[in-house]
Amino acid sequence: MDWDEEMSAKKEGLDLGLLFVKLTLIVAPILLLFMLTRQVRTVYVCTIPFIIVSCVIWLFIRRRGSNNLQTAYSKKIVLIGTSLFFILLTIIIYILYVNNNIYERPVIYFIIISLMAGIIAVEILYSDPRIRWLILCQTIIFCSVAVFSQILIFPELLGIDPYYHRMIVQGLIEQGSMPHNSQNYEIMSAYHIFLGSGQMITSLNFRFASLLTASVSIILLNIIFIYLLAKYITSDTKIALFSSLILGAVSFHIQGAYLAYPNALALVFSIIVLYLAIGMRNDKGPYVIIMGIMIIAALLMHSIAILFILLLFIILITYSKIFRNIGMRISPISTIISAIIIIVGWSWMGQIDILKGFVGAGTGSGTPPSDGSIGSSPSDGSIGTQPPNLDIDIPEIISAITDPSIMDEFLNYNGLFIFYSLSILGIFVILDLRSKYPYGVPIAIVSVTPFIIGTSLELLGLYGLNERWWYISQILLPIPVSIALCAIFKSIRRPFLKILIPIIVVSLSFSLMTNTFANIDNDSFAPNINTRYTLITSEIQAIYSVSTHSNSICYADDYYAARSRYFSHDISSMANELERANFSAIEGIILIRNEIVSGTFENSKRPIKLNYDLEEKLYDYSFNKIFDGGTVGAFLS
Repeated sequence: MDWDEEMSAKKEGLDLGLLFVKLTLIVAPILLLFMLTRQVRTVYVCTIPFIIVSCVIWLFIRRRGSNNLQTAYSKKIVLIGTSLFFILLTIIIYILYVNNNIYERPVIYFIIISLMAGIIAVEILYSDPRIRWLILCQTIIFCSVAVFSQILIFPELLGIDPYYHRMIVQGLIEQGSMPHNSQNYEIMSAYHIFLGSGQMITSLNFRFASLLTASVSIILLNIIFIYLLAKYITSDTKIALFSSLILGAVSFHIQGAYLAYPNALALVFSIIVLYLAIGMRNDKGPYVIIMGIMIIAALLMHSIAILFILLLFIILITYSKIFRNIGMRISPISTIISAIIIIVGWSWMGQIDILKGFVGAGTGSGTPPSDGSIGSSPSDGSIGTQPPNLDIDIPEIISAITDPSIMDEFLNYNGLFIFYSLSILGIFVILDLRSKYPYGVPIAIVSVTPFIIGTSLELLGLYGLNERWWYISQILLPIPVSIALCAIFKSIRRPFLKILIPIIVVSLSFSLMTNTFANIDNDSFAPNINTRYTLITSEIQAIYSVSTHSNSICYADDYYAARSRYFSHDISSMANELERANFSAIEGIILIRNEIVSGTFENSKRPIKLNYDLEEKLYDYSFNKIFDGGTVGAFLS
């Protein structure tokens, strides 16, 4: 059935695509008024034009059907593309090796890696299904470069929670059991056992063991199973390959892989469960066993992942019972049993309050708890002590930005806006061609539900777990994005204009990989927003030097002070003093990183940029500079 026949067939029944476009165009102005009255972040208002543009594009492409659904296989184009891909890969490695600023990937790096995504897109368009594994391997390499280049340029862990997880793993290895102050993870211990086993088997330190176990697993399994899921839904190898490629460039996926936190790894099991739930064959025995293992692993790893599994079960069963046009390998009874097991498991683990986190209750208008868990992680550096004041630590992902311009925010988030706009367009296409993609509609619902949950929490001012739910949606939405790209490609009649698809892929990849979720080292793209959530060598050495040679109380910015505890040194935060530019109450040593003198840094749970000369202000308060480590200075009162 070609495109025109498909469009005619669906017009015989209810035109769901057109219906939802009309509803979207009606809801968009209402949503705009709601945003304006709720005083949400101004940048969110920019989403409305993107939504409207998606509707307009759909109205255009649905009437431009073409019989030329397939591009001819070109061995020459694929060979040239593969050669160029590995040439650019070599150039990227060389650039990173000779880069003068070892802690910052240059702008040319982001340009080249985006071009690599475009080359893969061209290969997909002109490939033969028999070489799909070659392209899939290139996609895995592409995503691995984006993740590993971020991890390996720094000497320490990235983010915040990985320090806490390292502390637990070290205690687990030394004691042979979970440390008693590991809180909820004392029972939900699968993640730390996995990392601890990897560290013991490889004899590597935690950073590299985490990279080789958690990060590699997240990249490899997500890309492969999204490919398999898209292939099963669409029966189209090219759409499946595009889905994996888009996933490899998605901001939150890159962030989840380089932070390698429990939620990101547990969601891998959720994707596997989703694939098995719709893709199991008649021989269900082994599949059911594997699905059960995945569910138990997710339950013992992170609460959000298991809650998502329960949601997808409910969505799939409800849809199959209402429309009866798809077969499900799960039943209402099995879902009820799963729900009971999950609730009993949460009660046993002391995690029943996860339901409060699901609706954002108890989190107020602040930022979400660390690592997305209901029980916040202690940030003290020693095993067996009481957790310190939770105000000292912050979550890995910051939602509230301090006074950036609307242009700063737009440039930072435009890649996500385009990504979600293409997702909406893809969902419209799925609704239109639901007879061709019978599993497309339920998967679209499963994909968009976490986004709706996260966005609702954000708009209502309940910043509990909003970005954790956005992460889930960004893992699954590459499928409708790829369907949208293929629909656009099919609607283009002039051959020379088909290059538009690789151009879109290059632009989208560049925008997604340069925003603050996927890029913490190069602030050229968002200088007033980007924050480096890690320490460099000289900053670590300064902690040891000052703490070892002085008995005075030490002070530093929030992030620096909180990280010092994991190096067995106690440095106090001076967050209030930095914001008020008043240091009269401080007696002792102040450590000042260049990062906070001239850049954007985290303070009081939000990124800020000082509008005064910090060193001059310290001199005004009778501080003297006693240490200069190049990137860190020490001042004594």
